[in-house]
Amino acid sequence: MHTNLHIKFWLIAFCVALFAGPLFISPSHQLTRIESEVTSASDVFGYDTATSIVQSSKDAYSAFFIESGLLSFADDSLRVSSDDLQTSSQIFGGFTRVAQSTNDWLLSTTYAFYGLFIRLGIMWQWCIYMLPLFIAAIVEGMVRRKIKYAGFGFSPPIAYTGALHGIIALLGIPLIYLLIPLPVTPYFMPVWTLILAISILAFMENFQRLGPTTR
Repeated sequence: MHTNLHIKFWLIAFCVALFAGPLFISPSHQLTRIESEVTSASDVFGYDTATSIVQSSKDAYSAFFIESGLLSFADDSLRVSSDDLQTSSQIFGGFTRVAQSTNDWLLSTTYAFYGLFIRLGIMWQWCIYMLPLFIAAIVEGMVRRKIKYAGFGFSPPIAYTGALHGIIALLGIPLIYLLIPLPVTPYFMPVWTLILAISILAFMENFQRLGPTTR
């Protein structure tokens, strides 16, 4: 699959899952999952850092939904009021269940965004450790490639292609992490980082020369 198609696939799948997922996940489940991950973040990073993550998430949520007026607009456009629910129950019967499902979906979606901000905050805490590892993987891969070519070694194209596609696939994993409706340990990020760093190293080591070259 072409690189651009990979990127489009991940982005489309992310957007669909972000809004379709809450159809199947109750608001209470969303809150329980968020509370569990905040507790895990406190255990891993410490209480102060976890509190900072929560506050930053609240600020992002407020700016994105409340201050922008988006939540108010969605509430006015989609939410069915209690009075309307009672009236529809008396007149339409089964329509009440549909209306209640709409309200649950709207609430679950807002919680999903808040949980997404929490997970982005957790990912950010690992960035300071991730960047040096990626730099080391790139440098090590370049050194290995130079040694290989200096000794007239051969880099199989399949190794380069496999590493490239592996990197693209791995880059989509954080999108899944942001949306998965189950509690995920913050230690997910170091494991993902290590696997991605190994893929980057393999990619740089087997990077194919373009055009005519001289040894």
